[in-house]
Amino acid sequence: MYKIVGRSVTGLDYEAWPFGPVPPQLFKEFEEYVEDLKQKISLINKDITKKDTEKRLMIEIRFRGTPDESIFTPRELKKIHELIEIYKDATPPQMSEITHLRNSPWDKTRKEKGDWKLIDPLLALDSESNITNEELTSSLQERTEFLRNYSALLVK
Repeated sequence: MYKIVGRSVTGLDYEAWPFGPVPPQLFKEFEEYVEDLKQKISLINKDITKKDTEKRLMIEIRFRGTPDESIFTPRELKKIHELIEIYKDATPPQMSEITHLRNSPWDKTRKEKGDWKLIDPLLALDSESNITNEELTSSLQERTEFLRNYSALLVK
């Protein structure tokens, strides 16, 4: 989404954690509201062991009910549905490989700054980006100013 609109799909900052890019704010919310989440999602254990390999399990997360998509813009919804279509059949090892690509923003951040450091959104830009370095920098500055000026009004 940084390449398209200048911000992440979640609207949150991501850090380079050892096992992949993570938005710490969302991770904290999951921990805080785990009991509420249990009412809204189902966790399904699945055996994904392939022939002649060590037994592997994954936990599939299923949303109970219909998600409220009204909080997303049409462009965000389009991208979310594209990502769902692309990755709907991906296994956990495949998703891990995708999020751990060499020279990805996550990989570069870990190599240059170390674990648990903020991933610079500018690292996402490349020749296929719809947004320039200057546009992304401006978008990030506007977001920072908005949060600084209006964060007290946001629902927590």
